[in-house]
Amino acid sequence: YGEELIIGGLLKNDAAAIQTGFKMFDWGFAHQAADGSFPETGDPFHSTSFFVEAVAHTLLFLQQSPQAVQYAAQIAYYTPLVHRAARWMIAPDVWKKGTENNKPYTHRRYLVAAALGLTSKLAGDRELMNYARQSVEDGLSLQLPDGVNPEVGGYDSSYQMVGVVYAERWVTYFPDEPLTPKVAAMIERALAW
Repeated sequence: YGEELIIGGLLKNDAAAIQTGFKMFDWGFAHQAADGSFPETGDPFHSTSFFVEAVAHTLLFLQQSPQAVQYAAQIAYYTPLVHRAARWMIAPDVWKKGTENNKPYTHRRYLVAAALGLTSKLAGDRELMNYARQSVEDGLSLQLPDGVNPEVGGYDSSYQMVGVVYAERWVTYFPDEPLTPKVAAMIERALAW
């Protein structure tokens, strides 16, 4: 919700909403361990994916906004924190367990790709982008010919759209990536279904 408050606050010029969003980020990062993890979460990899994606997306949005200079200190403060969380996600044992738990859920491939890809762009970490591409390729391989992105062996129109939102972020932030035309085609099939 911090992401929506900050981005909405920027769009509506609402400084109070923006500050509330930063408070939410502060609360989250207050629970971060030294290794970048958030050990109190029930599903650490998945929960961290959501938080990393939201923070990285928000910081990139801030950087591209007319208020970028005004919020430069916050961008500088949160970037290494979100980068550390993303690096934790790709630690071999974490990545293996996290991707194993994500197997039944296609939308999680696009969530992880957005989280790592956006953080890669923000922090200039090319290794994160390699993992993001791997997650996108995995997601693309799962789409059925009718456009369904399967969830737990069937279809789920709600989670299909969750995955599409994260895939749209990929297309928006990485228009020149070789995988982007395939992601755009996946989105079209998913929406048509």
